[in-house]
Amino acid sequence: MYKVGGFGEYSYQQQEVLNKIISIIEKNYKNFGYQNIDTPAVERNSILLSKGGEETSKQIFGLYGLAQGGSDLKDYSLRFDLTIPFARYVLDWKDKIPFPFKRYQIDKVRRGERQQKGRFKEFIQADVDIIWDDDKFNNVLYYDAEVVFLLYKNLSDIMQSFCLENTPVLFVNDKRIIDGFLDSVIGDDSDKKQKMIDLIDKSEKISKQKFFELAGQLCISEEYVQKIYNFISRQVTYKDLDYISTEFSNDVFAEGINSLKLFLSNFNNIGEKFEIDPKIVIDFSIVRGLDYYTGIVFETFLDKNKSTSSVASGGRYENLTYYLDPKTNFSGVGGSIGVSRLFDFIKDSINSQGHNNIDYFFINFEDTFPDVVSLAYKFIQDGYKVEIYPVCDKLKKQMQLANRKNAKNVVIMGEKEKLNGVYTIKEMSSGEEKIYNI
Repeated sequence: MYKVGGFGEYSYQQQEVLNKIISIIEKNYKNFGYQNIDTPAVERNSILLSKGGEETSKQIFGLYGLAQGGSDLKDYSLRFDLTIPFARYVLDWKDKIPFPFKRYQIDKVRRGERQQKGRFKEFIQADVDIIWDDDKFNNVLYYDAEVVFLLYKNLSDIMQSFCLENTPVLFVNDKRIIDGFLDSVIGDDSDKKQKMIDLIDKSEKISKQKFFELAGQLCISEEYVQKIYNFISRQVTYKDLDYISTEFSNDVFAEGINSLKLFLSNFNNIGEKFEIDPKIVIDFSIVRGLDYYTGIVFETFLDKNKSTSSVASGGRYENLTYYLDPKTNFSGVGGSIGVSRLFDFIKDSINSQGHNNIDYFFINFEDTFPDVVSLAYKFIQDGYKVEIYPVCDKLKKQMQLANRKNAKNVVIMGEKEKLNGVYTIKEMSSGEEKIYNI
């Protein structure tokens, strides 16, 4: 194999399936009023490293002159996500953007990931965000519900489109719940709290014993670690939120509970309008370790046990552009579908042979070829996918290629058909033939 590992490449049948997934996502984004933007694949290192520093630098593919070697490192690199470039885009175009601004971008990003199931060095993300410059929108949770519902609807539509029974499950929380809870348990040590949030973020991927071991290294007593572990492991329903809100006399905690209740109410109202009954789990361990998330946070999985990586995630953030320009104050909510990861998880369940059909395959007869071409072009103008066999060959050979191309129909117009002013269409799946006037 000559291809570089970790960089996606598919058969032409699989590519057709991938294109269909992207078209479903883009159609829904447009229908909800989101505007498409495109940002360069390359950004300045100062922009890419504005959030995350050394940890982020491990993910970035730097650019340098091939002839000069590593000593000729440029001051720009390949983007590793679509969020940081979007923040830069907002600053550069803020005078021409109507706020609140709704954008989407479906594009490739590159990261220095270790290749494994669901993780790639190059992959496609489908981002959607709403961003604003006015504090009055900070207490509006309709946008949060719209963004999360839109991502959920996309996943649901994709499953339905390919006749897959795997129902997406939304795991949701409000970051302020865990912030307020940790304030009550371990105090307001911001560094220790962020490290604890990072640990909670990966709690599903490690054992309980490992969780206690790592928490102990943060100088948190075993009693408090047990409280934290019990809290993030709770099975919670919407009705439980009222009771839980009374457990801690903490304003941040109460704000998070109330915000989550309002979000769920808005989300379910939208779902009813579209006749979608979403599968939702309230999960206090969903915290999205990145510290720019400040409110609603979510992850969406294709099974109830979170045994795979999430295929859509995001949340509410404040001061998206702060790390690029501390004088600006743009807040918003956004999320992303990991298109490559989603496709990687479902492609084995899809009969890709059935999704790359030629609608009409035209058989070549030497005496009627000009007429065959004219007829084929009319089919193309009507919007059908058409292929013409280019040389006069044995009928058996032409039919074999039509089969390999997964053609739905074969069009036959030989000398006899032309004299009678007709052509024959043979449906390949049933073998049924019908005659039509030219």
